[in-house]
Amino acid sequence: MSIGESSIAVTNSSNSLAFTVDADGSFTFTLDASGSAPVLTISSISPTVNCAALVDSSDAIPFAIAGDGELYVKGDHSGWSAEEAYRLHYKDNNVYQAVADFDGAMQFKLASSDGNWETQLWAQAEGSTEINGTDLAIGVTYPVAYQGVGTDNNQTILSAGTYSFLLSLNEENPASGANVGSLIIQQCQP
Repeated sequence: MSIGESSIAVTNSSNSLAFTVDADGSFTFTLDASGSAPVLTISSISPTVNCAALVDSSDAIPFAIAGDGELYVKGDHSGWSAEEAYRLHYKDNNVYQAVADFDGAMQFKLASSDGNWETQLWAQAEGSTEINGTDLAIGVTYPVAYQGVGTDNNQTILSAGTYSFLLSLNEENPASGANVGSLIIQQCQP
């Protein structure tokens, strides 16, 4: 058996599978036995989150980001520009979070402020290194790629409210490529 690309990290501990999570929550266990080797994927299902729980780090951002050195949720909600309201704040330990009001269908990418879109991160399709072209669900963790993807975008539909876009990178300054981290979109608890 193997572990799915977008799964929470799983280890073999004395012939038992073990995983550690950052917080209590609900999880789905999906076993795909359609191929020659079964694939287990464990995903967090956390549709809401305390958006004030993570405080901004006073440390410098370790990720070499083009433009002003910050990442933004850029999309049709912001006129595809880098707006302060949609900036991903560095939280520490390679975690970045934007908390902002959203409403309706939107296309987006996580990107630098420069007009060349030099730094782009986006949710990958399950089991693929291609961009996820379906509506991203609230509370589901998606694998993230860091590379140019042209005019293709991620998309989601959000009912009016305040949401967290939480990006967790696997390392401080990832090389361009697939599976460099994860993205989860969650609605903020009232």
